[in-house]
Amino acid sequence: MSYFYNYQDNTAAVKAGAAGFTGYSVIQRPDAYGGYNVAFYITGSSAYYHVHFASGGSRVKVVRYFSGGGGQGNNIIKHRDDGKADTLSTMIHGCSGYPNHVKLLTNLKSLVSSAKRTPAQELA
Repeated sequence: MSYFYNYQDNTAAVKAGAAGFTGYSVIQRPDAYGGYNVAFYITGSSAYYHVHFASGGSRVKVVRYFSGGGGQGNNIIKHRDDGKADTLSTMIHGCSGYPNHVKLLTNLKSLVSSAKRTPAQELA
């Protein structure tokens, strides 16, 4: 696979995404890595997922979990090649043996698919 999975499929940090999301906000554009960052807020929680997108669209480099208490957060899924990004659909396919990872990414994909876009096709 072309991803690092930093958490087991049954951990709370991964399973939290199965609850769905109440919304998102762009938290940094541009970032220091040639992309932008978006927080996805977990239903019924102060925790959120921080997703690093490549510039010019919705290709993902890193999905990181923040428990809501500050700090750096923890990578859940990270592309092995730091310069590469994939669509959420490709990431879902790559996680096919991990049902909670699939549910987390599927919920992210649903929200990303319905999100407003900038002229550069990034999330607005």
